[in-house]
Amino acid sequence: MVLTGAPRRLRLLALIVMLALAASCAREKAHTDAYERGLEAIANNDPDLAIACFGEAIRADPKNALAYANRGAAYAAKGDDTKVIADCTEAIRLDPQLRDAYINRAQACINKAEYDRAIADCNILIEKSTPVTAKSYYNRGLAYLSKGDDLKAVADFTEAIKISPKLSKAYGNRGIALLKLKQIDLAIGDFTEAIHLAPADANGYALRAKAYRAQGDDKNAAEDERKVQELKKTPAEGGAPR
Repeated sequence: MVLTGAPRRLRLLALIVMLALAASCAREKAHTDAYERGLEAIANNDPDLAIACFGEAIRADPKNALAYANRGAAYAAKGDDTKVIADCTEAIRLDPQLRDAYINRAQACINKAEYDRAIADCNILIEKSTPVTAKSYYNRGLAYLSKGDDLKAVADFTEAIKISPKLSKAYGNRGIALLKLKQIDLAIGDFTEAIHLAPADANGYALRAKAYRAQGDDKNAAEDERKVQELKKTPAEGGAPR
C-alpha cells in the first residue's frame, strides 16, 4: 500500500523526530564520554590529555560550563594563565555560580599581575558564596600583598587561617606582610608555624632566617640558612627530596 496525504506526512515527521533524537543522544554520549575522560586525565595528572578531552566535550556541547571550567583548571596545571582566564571567563558567563572558575581566574590574574581583577573575583566569592572558602581570602590576600597593601593582606590571610588552620602558605605570606610592617616577632611566629606545617619546604626557613637577620639574631638565622641548603640538595646528594 502506498501512503498518501496526511498519513504519509505523519510517518515522515515521526522519522525525522526519531533521527533527531538519535543524533542528539549520540552527541550527548560523545560529550559525556569526553568529559569523563577529561576528569580522569586530571585525576591522573595529565593536563594535556584533559585539555584535549574537555575540548572534545565543548565541541559536542558548546554550552557546557563545567567543561570550560575544568579545561581552565588543566591549563592552570600547565601554567598557561591567558587560557585559564579565557576558559574561566566563558565558564562564568555560562554559569555565574561556578565558584572554582572564579578561584582559578583570580589565581591566573595574580600570576599576570592583574591584581585588581583578582581582587574583584575574590570579592564576588566572599560576598556571595556560602560557605566562603579559605582560598578566596588567601587569593585576595596575595593580591593585596603584591599591591603593597600589607594590612589588608594580613587581615585576609588571618581569615584564610581561621577557615583552614593548616594552610601553611597563608602563615608564610602573612609572615611576609608582618615583616614588611616591622612586626618581626609576629612574623617569626608565622614562619615557624609554616615550617611546622610544611617542614620540607625551604621557603619557610629562608623567610624565618631573613626575619632573624632583621632582628639581629645571626645565630638562629645561620641555622635556618643551613637548613635551606640542606633541603635544596638533591636526593642523590643525600638531601631531602624536593
